[in-house]
Amino acid sequence: MKYLVLILFTSLLSLTGCSVRDVIDVVDFVNDTPTRLELQAKASEDINPAADGSAAPLVILIYELSAKSKFESSDFFSLYAEKPATLGDEMIARVEQNIMPGQELTINRELKPETKFIGLVAAFRDIDNASWRLIAPIEATEKNRIKINLDKNSMALDSEKE
Repeated sequence: MKYLVLILFTSLLSLTGCSVRDVIDVVDFVNDTPTRLELQAKASEDINPAADGSAAPLVILIYELSAKSKFESSDFFSLYAEKPATLGDEMIARVEQNIMPGQELTINRELKPETKFIGLVAAFRDIDNASWRLIAPIEATEKNRIKINLDKNSMALDSEKE
């Protein structure tokens, strides 16, 4: 009888060990899932008008941020010039992208694990009368889809998570 109990206990213990290992594997898989960004931008035909009213290309700056306070409080020229002190350790990465009038583009990229927000800056010619800054929260280990509509002097954001 002692041997039967010992065999049953050993068998049960080995089964429990397998299930714990499976749980650990699942947790490791979840933690290894990258955070992704799909940025879709659509520019109107009259984007970024010059003095004569003709449309012009627009520069968009895409920031990966660990926090948003410095980004929200910084002026356009400090962000555009990429002064290191402007965002300090809140800035993880920065990408510059040009968009033409009437163009639609999609940018796909893997984000750094510490990215909590995406900051967007549009370098409109008439910056004083433009809506040039947006920020969107990022969900870790998910594909984050951000859609931007760029009109004459404004940028509108629509985010959704997959």
